[in-house]
Amino acid sequence: MAKLKGNIMKKKLFIHIGMPKTGGTTIRETLKENKNLFLDYGIVHTRLFNIILDTHYDRVPRYSLKKNFKELCEIHLQNFYNKYFNDKNIHTYLINDDFFTNPGLLSKKDIKAITEIIKKIFKSSDFNIKIIVYLRRQDYWIESLYINYLRVHYHKKFSEFLKFFEENDYINYSKTLDIYASIFGIKNIIVENFDNIKNNSKKNSLWKNYLKHINSLTPELLSLGDNVFLNKKIAHPLIEFKRLLNPYLTDNEKWFYYTELNAISKSFNNDSFTYFSSKQRKKLLQKCKKTNSYISKKYLINDFDKEVKKVKKVKNKVSNKELTNIFSKILKRKNAQEPSRISKSNLISLFYNNIAALKDGTSKYILYGLGSSGKIIDLILKDQIVKKVDSNTINQTSFENIEFDYIIISCIGREQDIIPRLTLFNISNDKVIILDLKGNF
Repeated sequence: MAKLKGNIMKKKLFIHIGMPKTGGTTIRETLKENKNLFLDYGIVHTRLFNIILDTHYDRVPRYSLKKNFKELCEIHLQNFYNKYFNDKNIHTYLINDDFFTNPGLLSKKDIKAITEIIKKIFKSSDFNIKIIVYLRRQDYWIESLYINYLRVHYHKKFSEFLKFFEENDYINYSKTLDIYASIFGIKNIIVENFDNIKNNSKKNSLWKNYLKHINSLTPELLSLGDNVFLNKKIAHPLIEFKRLLNPYLTDNEKWFYYTELNAISKSFNNDSFTYFSSKQRKKLLQKCKKTNSYISKKYLINDFDKEVKKVKKVKNKVSNKELTNIFSKILKRKNAQEPSRISKSNLISLFYNNIAALKDGTSKYILYGLGSSGKIIDLILKDQIVKKVDSNTINQTSFENIEFDYIIISCIGREQDIIPRLTLFNISNDKVIILDLKGNF
């Protein structure tokens, strides 16, 4: 540490700014789980995520800044500073937030506003400030972000997602890095190649790298709980299943299925897969070649501009049989069978495998019921449904000049009220498909 007057040593502030999908959750959760251990070693940490951000689930990006984010940021950081500064045992402060490198969230003006607050509180006379950032090759980064969005709320195709990032120039990392370099000085910017660290076979390689920079305790002393691996990638069929289902779910239902998919993920092989076509990947990396070379040289990051000679072909499609298997596994879980845990509309999961079996490409169906269950049935059998009716629209003319094989009743628990009404329109019972909570006809 640099010396001050009276032989007082400068304290340290490390700001881990991301990027998103480069192990940020692992770092933050491990800091949280080992809070007392770090405190014993003179290290304290915080984040600003919940302080200055509003959360959204229906668009990209998912988050937006609160109107008074500057005031909230300053209050929080000032309290963080005040809490520990007079403690002689505390020598290192950590701030960890991925959103610092989210170009869709923070503008250059926003970054300067937040960093000015940080520099105002953590004065250069008292602190040495360092910025830590992990960069991930653009194709890996975009694909990882896409998967993460699908797991919770997103549903659009990958080509649309990729187009959004390219059109907004989010793939040019140098713009963001140069902002921080201009504020804190290039010598205080620590840039690491996340892909190299990830591919390191040594256990806890990310942690070893991070702790090395903050001159902290060894990784072997740390406790790594389940929360550390919350954002671990799950098998592709599970992700694709969630993408298809998301448009039909409420926010609460999306989170329910996200939890259930994580719970069953261990029973699926997490084989390599990609949403990129070879042409898409080659085109993207060609666009990034110049800026990546600039970053590699200016910020002394190893192999970030390394040429990719060959991309391995991997699986990127999911069969209807695989999707049905996912639902079957969810059905066996206790949570999926408790109406108190999810809405009745989500009990459609209990007969999804039977609906999938109806997708023969030839039979024609009339769908009775236009609620959440009906929407999911429509999603599966879309091309074979020739008409949709409910209690408000059904009448004698509903079946005139319509060729159909069966009527599917999607209204769980109301089937015995609906069947007598159908007989009034000369619909025989053998034309009616009833779905119960056990998935039987």
